[in-house]
Amino acid sequence: MEIPSRPQIPLHLARPTPDGLHTGTDLSYGVRTGDMLRLRRGVYVPAQEWLDAAPWERPVLMIAATALADPETVFCRTSALLLHGIPLLHPPQRIHVRTMRRSSVRITRQTPMTGRLSADAVLAKHRRPPARAAILQGMPTQRHEPMIPPDQHRSAMRSQAQQDRRSAEELLLPQQMLPPTALRICQGPAVGYRAEPLELAAVDTATRLPAADAVVILDAVLARLMAQGTEEDEARRLLLAWKDHVSSRRRRALLQRRLAFADPRAESPGESWSRVRIHELGFVTPELQTRVALETGHARLDFEWRDAGVVGEFDGRIKYLSQQDQTGRSAALAVHEEKIREDGIRRTGRTVVRWGWEDLRRPTTLGTRLCAAGVPRLPSSQIVSL
Repeated sequence: MEIPSRPQIPLHLARPTPDGLHTGTDLSYGVRTGDMLRLRRGVYVPAQEWLDAAPWERPVLMIAATALADPETVFCRTSALLLHGIPLLHPPQRIHVRTMRRSSVRITRQTPMTGRLSADAVLAKHRRPPARAAILQGMPTQRHEPMIPPDQHRSAMRSQAQQDRRSAEELLLPQQMLPPTALRICQGPAVGYRAEPLELAAVDTATRLPAADAVVILDAVLARLMAQGTEEDEARRLLLAWKDHVSSRRRRALLQRRLAFADPRAESPGESWSRVRIHELGFVTPELQTRVALETGHARLDFEWRDAGVVGEFDGRIKYLSQQDQTGRSAALAVHEEKIREDGIRRTGRTVVRWGWEDLRRPTTLGTRLCAAGVPRLPSSQIVSL
């Protein structure tokens, strides 16, 4: 899914100044007046920027703030995936980090972002409806011990870490500068992010989420590995190499089913979720990204059931919501060109079925449309639970 670009959001770090003062004084005052929000201890963001941020931007801001507050933090699961630039179907509700100490495994609630000021007061100052109070609740941090293969004992890993005085990232992780979240830091140094390897983060996450969320991740990870020059079969092997780190036989089997279903040709979370819905509804698996010759050239199709003469198009609406798309076309022109394209597809004798996010949330609507268009169904014996 292409997200419209916007200026980077500034984070402010509380720190001493050359004149002997401390920026934390002004930043704390900003919280008391509702102009600033406290994301993590010593890390602040302008309230207006936070309120204007999209749902998928706020977790990234929290990750950056967490790294600023503690540069040794090692991110895992969905937090690591965001740092690697992998799209998620739903914005995560927690920041996930690693710890080598069993006593540290817990969920740490965030101190109030608004300080002693109420969320309603901040929203009123910025002329926002009270219904948006939830976005001022912040995000807790959840700490997890590392995944380990079944032939290793966690107690031995802890002992080794204590004897060698090595931290979790030195045992498991490379340190990386990851540009997808290289936010501008006001009055502070550039921040680097420690994150688990892409393949490990994907495997650790893919069996903990609903099928649609997991397939979105696996589709995108396979596509990323292939874009880096890895063959598809090898990309799947790289992911399966971490299978033994999954804690149970049931989850390992689930990982294999979901990875077998994953398809790197899906180009957005909406297309990945569509594939899951089509499968759950019992329809034959469509071909992805096929091409059809039109009078005006060639068109690439999101989904095609070639034998049935049916084309499926997922309409994410993002390219129509902004005044201009990335090519500079106006929204009205983009809609007009899409209509011409669809009319051209219909003139080839194909039936076109369109759906969007709301149809995926109400799968019976999508099922009715596909059935009416003549999309064939699978035998019930071939419908595998994801």
